[in-house]
Amino acid sequence: MNTILTDLIIALNNIDKKYYELQNVAFNNGTLEFDSEEDLKNYERRFMIEFTVQYSKLVQLDTNQIYNATQTDFEIPKKYMYSDKSDAKIRDTYEKLNKKESKSDSNSEIMFKYFTTIPDFLIHKSQNNFDEEFQKLIIEAKTNQSPSKIEIFKDIFHINIYAEKYNYQNSVILLINYPKNNWLADLRGYLANRYYLACTEKQKKIFVIFKENYEAEPIVNSLFDLKRICQQLL
Repeated sequence: MNTILTDLIIALNNIDKKYYELQNVAFNNGTLEFDSEEDLKNYERRFMIEFTVQYSKLVQLDTNQIYNATQTDFEIPKKYMYSDKSDAKIRDTYEKLNKKESKSDSNSEIMFKYFTTIPDFLIHKSQNNFDEEFQKLIIEAKTNQSPSKIEIFKDIFHINIYAEKYNYQNSVILLINYPKNNWLADLRGYLANRYYLACTEKQKKIFVIFKENYEAEPIVNSLFDLKRICQQLL
């Protein structure tokens, strides 16, 4: 495991137990609601804000200058779908996922919103820099115990875009409170549908980190290895 992933695990383990157990909270017309589907002040965001705080402490202690000339960022939009460098394979997966979501909810705009990709945490030089030297880490996180399949597919889709098109050294799906076996079943579904994947070498730089509860030790696997496991079972 490289130094950046080691720092990620340290930051994760430094998060207080209460952040693993908070309810979703949102304001709706001035009323505080718990277990809301609204995005405002939800559990995942609060968890990742605390993660950002803990990781930033490690960056400040960077005696080996691993993070030199980079900065931590939080929820910075990346609009690859709408750029002049858009990829037909990426667009095809977007359209398929959008169609899949529309079947379950004709009024849903979930994939339209999701394609304005907003990673939960990243360490890079700047929004317009694509040099791999400075593309240190990008994270898509899930803290929900029962995310929808489309949410899981969205994260897999996005993380492959970050690895392939933005040249991140470490592209991470962080799964909190969600069992590894459940996610592997989701990955099998993603692969069976032939949705977008980065090239093989980039898949080796995509990591899935499972921490099923506060007490559990984090488990780190590359997407390349997890994909091979799933393909053996297809």
